[in-house]
Amino acid sequence: MEFHSDATIECACGLPMFPVSRAGADVRYECANRHVRVIPAPADPALRRAIANWIDKRSQQIEEQHRRWERDE
Repeated sequence: MEFHSDATIECACGLPMFPVSRAGADVRYECANRHVRVIPAPADPALRRAIANWIDKRSQQIEEQHRRWERDE
């Protein structure tokens, strides 16, 4: 598996895939077209940190969106 320096990978459709979740030693990636790949986490500590950062940012965005929905109701 070839990782870019920011821990993204290339999708078969040509779009970048971003890490969205972890389960054990596997990382789930998705692209904007909702293509999914589950791959083993890399051994490189820098890539593991970058993956964790992507997942944490996504979690924060989802939490903020839920707060906004609750305020709008």
